[in-house]
Amino acid sequence: MKEQVEIESKLQKEKREPNEEEAKRLHQITEMLQFYENEFALIEAQQLVSYPIAKPSYIPNGYKQVNESFYLAEKDMGEDPTVELEYSNGEASFSTSQQGIAQTNDLEYLWRNFEESESYSLHGFEFVYVKSEKMNATGMRVAVPEKGYKITLIADKLSKEEMEKVLLSMVEK
Repeated sequence: MKEQVEIESKLQKEKREPNEEEAKRLHQITEMLQFYENEFALIEAQQLVSYPIAKPSYIPNGYKQVNESFYLAEKDMGEDPTVELEYSNGEASFSTSQQGIAQTNDLEYLWRNFEESESYSLHGFEFVYVKSEKMNATGMRVAVPEKGYKITLIADKLSKEEMEKVLLSMVEK
């Protein structure tokens, strides 16, 4: 970070864009910082939330985790952070968002754009499945009221059954 600040300060002072070498080094530093942020994001987030953070123990074949992050939407409101996990198989992806039961985030706003919705109970948990032909996406939410959180999953190519497996692997522990 110190090196990044030094390079950026020099560029600002000289009022210029980075040369090829500086741009390459700034890119390397950004990648390293992202790696460390991903490594420690959940550890840091767990200290801030009032519920247990869950990672899926089931991930569909071919998918790998590509990002792990958390953010505080309403810092002054005393809300828990929202924890997001992203997975991809190179062609398709899905994201999970875990947050307090009454909280909303970008996925919640996106949720309103789905045309079809189905609510049901599975393994003692309340699920909502949504689908959109226009957005070419599906989503699923499971709530765990007794622990005070919910998990929302948005996918572009996962089946309903695969989404259920992912979410159940996060809440049945």
